[in-house]
Amino acid sequence: MWWRILLVLLLPAILIALYLEGQHYEPQLIRFSPASLEAELKALLPDSIKDFYTRGSVRIYRKENLYEYINGHAEYFISAGFRGLIIREYTDKNNTRQFIIEAYRMNRGLEALGVLVDEVSPNAVPVSIGVSGYVTPEGVSFVKGPYYIKMRKLKGAPALKKIALALSGRIRVIDSSLDILKELPAIGTIIRTEYHREAFMGIPYLNEIVARKYSIDKRELTLFLKRADRKKIKDTMKKLIIYFKENDIPFTLNSIDGNKIYTIDDPYEGRWYLFPAPRSLIGFSGSVSIDEIKEILNKMPLQGEVL
Repeated sequence: MWWRILLVLLLPAILIALYLEGQHYEPQLIRFSPASLEAELKALLPDSIKDFYTRGSVRIYRKENLYEYINGHAEYFISAGFRGLIIREYTDKNNTRQFIIEAYRMNRGLEALGVLVDEVSPNAVPVSIGVSGYVTPEGVSFVKGPYYIKMRKLKGAPALKKIALALSGRIRVIDSSLDILKELPAIGTIIRTEYHREAFMGIPYLNEIVARKYSIDKRELTLFLKRADRKKIKDTMKKLIIYFKENDIPFTLNSIDGNKIYTIDDPYEGRWYLFPAPRSLIGFSGSVSIDEIKEILNKMPLQGEVL
């Protein structure tokens, strides 16, 4: 009899522990069943947000039928780590203001960020919603956790920025792939944050790059970062040097406190700098000096002796 009493006493603690553990996970390790994915997507978009209520049916798409909604562009999303999509329309009580939300569940937050960067229009204005967001006259797009959210006006003038902030606040999932953003230093004012799966600045081997553009004293500076193990960083640097030589891109090797830093005079991108560390590749472009680079590097976790 005593063990039953003990089980009843322990059950609440076990349930709390399981819930807390569920808030931290590696999205790339999860294999969604159709039922679990559908439940997750439906929980993401509520029946009401602010003063708006859903109208029409809920639409959910997976890899196998995404082409039905975005024919010709489905392969792009799937190759970028697409898992699922939910679409809901909202209206106010008087049906004078209406909008639609597309919520893409990507494999990782970084992949969601990469899609946002690829899709954002040239006239979009950066906004502090989620990890990264943009506002246009037509709508709002942002990334939070592993989700890429697109909101678009259908009728009237709903306050989409406020609604997006409310929706972002509902998303509690923590995506560890976005931890790399914590390594970017607090300097100046952030203009935007991007993720590039391939060929950052059009250069082969600069793949899986997180880039952040800052405004500092009325000038712009971009800092970009690649995280990998020591061997991959060394291999990447070797390939980049060969690429520079084969394409007649001038570069020089200097040092900061005895550590290597490359100055690249790119005919297309202008002058930029590359600093290899054991588990990261750090780059700078825009209006920046070697002395300022040294100050910025001192604010970043280099994680061990440099190469």
